[in-house]
Amino acid sequence: MGANADTARINGTSGQRESAGADPRVDDLVAVSVYDAPELTRTERVEADGTIHLPLLKNGIQAAGAMPRDLEANIVEALKTEQILVDP
Repeated sequence: MGANADTARINGTSGQRESAGADPRVDDLVAVSVYDAPELTRTERVEADGTIHLPLLKNGIQAAGAMPRDLEANIVEALKTEQILVDP
């Protein structure tokens, strides 16, 4: 796909909390943006088990309780591990 590991970015939003940069919780929405990979750019809801699920990934990514930088790193690692990112 040609996406670079350094280009995965996340933004969290919630209908209940307004604090930007806060750790996501169950039912929060997390906006994931991966440069040059529109099929991975989307908004996902944190599920009851604390994970988000992105297309092409076999497993969910732990999101609940993760700070934005940690969640970003978790997403990048999952994309690398499942060989979705090329030349990270």
